[in-house]
Amino acid sequence: MRPEWFEIHNIPYNQMWSGDIYWLPRVLIGEKISGEFSFNVKDELIDSNLTTFPLS
Repeated sequence: MRPEWFEIHNIPYNQMWSGDIYWLPRVLIGEKISGEFSFNVKDELIDSNLTTFPLS
């Protein structure tokens, strides 16, 4: 992957791992998170667990 900058409103989620749309927007607004994502052999998201933590 070649690194590239995007405006927040133009992030190409359709070109990224399918789980990214669940955690990246939260991180970009400053949330602290922990998560696990499971994918099948076709790289399709099959399970996820996302937890947010209060900011201190």
